[in-house]
Amino acid sequence: IRDIITATKRIAAGDLRARTILVHDHSELGQMAQAFNHLAESLERREVEAVRSSKQIHEQRQQQEALYDLNRGITSTLDVESVLRILLDHIALLFSSYTVTVSWINPRTRLLETIASREGTGNDVSGRDLLAAGSLPLLVLQRQTLLSIADGRVDAGAADPDIFIRHGWVSYLGLPLM
Repeated sequence: IRDIITATKRIAAGDLRARTILVHDHSELGQMAQAFNHLAESLERREVEAVRSSKQIHEQRQQQEALYDLNRGITSTLDVESVLRILLDHIALLFSSYTVTVSWINPRTRLLETIASREGTGNDVSGRDLLAAGSLPLLVLQRQTLLSIADGRVDAGAADPDIFIRHGWVSYLGLPLM
């Protein structure tokens, strides 16, 4: 009984790893100890799940705030350079590792051109490789729909897996901005 009381006090104090050391036999104390240990294991699992859920909610809140700020920033100006700078800055807040390019069809040349780009390090990168990679951005514009590739290194829809491998890219997400 002292063992069960000691373990109960440890659980009450927040030590969810506390367990009884009684043998789980068919005696009443053994069955009580077994039930206590199952309860403690259940509490420990729920605590881990609660912490994980709390982290996910925090991350989602940060993403929502970044998207709200992005929307507010983009709609506050008509200057294309400012809008692109705001867009790239907010993408950096949303993703820990990324390369982003913003491309458009030049109305004079009718060619797809990169007008803004940035790598996760904050450096400017050339979108030339990505534009040449089976022209994924052009495909997005033609379809006027989202294009998502989970793993471009192995996905047949990724056009040229070597480009993904060479740049260390894994995923591709293309969104048409009309």
